[in-house]
Amino acid sequence: MCLNPYQEISYTGFYSLGGAHAAKAFAFLDLPLICAAMVSFARVHFDSTRTGIIAALAFVSVPIAAWSASTASNDLPVALYTVLAVHALLRWYADPSRGWGYAYLGLAAAAFSSGVKAFGLLTLGLCLTLIVLTVLFRPTLRRRTSIKRLGIGVGTILLVCAAWWIRVGAMTGNPIFPLAYKIFPSQ
Repeated sequence: MCLNPYQEISYTGFYSLGGAHAAKAFAFLDLPLICAAMVSFARVHFDSTRTGIIAALAFVSVPIAAWSASTASNDLPVALYTVLAVHALLRWYADPSRGWGYAYLGLAAAAFSSGVKAFGLLTLGLCLTLIVLTVLFRPTLRRRTSIKRLGIGVGTILLVCAAWWIRVGAMTGNPIFPLAYKIFPSQ
């Protein structure tokens, strides 16, 4: 089992403030936030609020989604940060010349999802790959400036993941436990 503490750290804070009920309420908030993100996604990318509402209702009707909202699992936060990452990256991809703010936001959300669950590394890898491919194949993007901005994007990822790596490294001796055991022998 990987130690990805971001959601658990949040639960701990809410638990200390208001007990188990506060932590569960915080966990439940992921479900309406995902639904709101779906509606926003559909409004921006499909110009249809109705599509977003239908997508949100379909998502809520899946039993595992409702169950996850009631159990303080870490599956819903990964879904939330994945939707936010894709939303931000598609906004950037539509017109990268407007600036890289959405790209950085998408990378930060994807990095946060990897801090919640190791499966989030897939989201992070795909988001970073999309950005690199966009820079390589869009002639309108200036290469030198884009390489600097890619560096800032990687710095954003490192900044978001640093707390997770430091905490897990202090606990186990391996910042990416249980991966790379030969490089970082764990305790």
